[in-house]
Amino acid sequence: MATKAIGGYNGKVLVSSDGGTTYEPVAEVKEHTITINAEELDATNYDSQGWSENVPGFSSWEVSLTANYIGDDSGQEALRDAVINHTRVMVQLAANYDNGEVAFEGLATITSFEVSSAVDSVVELSLELMGSGPLTTTTLSTSS
Repeated sequence: MATKAIGGYNGKVLVSSDGGTTYEPVAEVKEHTITINAEELDATNYDSQGWSENVPGFSSWEVSLTANYIGDDSGQEALRDAVINHTRVMVQLAANYDNGEVAFEGLATITSFEVSSAVDSVVELSLELMGSGPLTTTTLSTSS
């Protein structure tokens, strides 16, 4: 039976500074990571019979990404402008950028924007984004 695993080479990160009406791809992303965290609330009581009980609490999400720094790329410019102007952006993050594939989508604040340059490497952009509100899924349409 053939594997259904997907290669990471077809991933994509898109950013919108107009609330999600239009998205720009972020150029030359090398990797991105989405982390979803879920708190648990202690509900242990006298009736728990010596066992801890927990119920779901707040959830949060964050994204980190690394890209080759391209100073005049519209996607990277939107991220840079957002951190400088203290505004949030909508992001879409896809592991497989094909029509009909599912991507994560949400509103985020950029908490770190770092450009690094080393003599033996390309100039690199590293970003950290913190989600603000829910992370949802959306079906991609690459034709638009």
